[in-house]
Amino acid sequence: MLIVHVEDFFCLLVVLPPVSAVSPPLVEQFSWDMRNHPNPQLVAFILEGLRNGFKLGFNHSQNLKSATPNKPSIYEHPAVIDEY
Repeated sequence: MLIVHVEDFFCLLVVLPPVSAVSPPLVEQFSWDMRNHPNPQLVAFILEGLRNGFKLGFNHSQNLKSATPNKPSIYEHPAVIDEY
């Protein structure tokens, strides 16, 4: 697993052109532009994410639980919920 340090990520961003020049991202051009970057592992991580999506650490197989329960008023006024 690659650990990306914030400082390394910002160093990568410093050498990038304005967003308007790279949007939508041209991955192969970006790969060429970054060929001499001092942190090739970071560049590989970014390229992999651009090509295949970034893993955000979300595990969809886990059941999610609400952070807070519903307010009691939903039981007192169910028609409002139904209309919504």
